[in-house]
Amino acid sequence: MKKEVGYVIKKLRKEQQLKQQYVAFKLGITTEAYANIENGRTDINTNKLSMISLILGTKASVILFLAETYITNI
Repeated sequence: MKKEVGYVIKKLRKEQQLKQQYVAFKLGITTEAYANIENGRTDINTNKLSMISLILGTKASVILFLAETYITNI
C-alpha cells in the first residue's frame, strides 16, 4: 500500500504545484527522503502522513481513501 499512498501524495503535490524540495523542507527531511516516500520505497508513519496532508491541504484519511480506491481500480 505504500506505493499507492506515495502515488496519491505525488499527484496531490503536483496538483498544488508544489516542488518536492518545498515539501521536504517543511517536513524537515531531505528531498531524496521525500522522493522515496512518493515512490513507495519508504514506509510512512501516521505522524508523517498527517504532516504531509497538512502541507497538501487535505486530510490523511483522504489520502488513504484515494490510495485504497486506486488499489481497487487497478
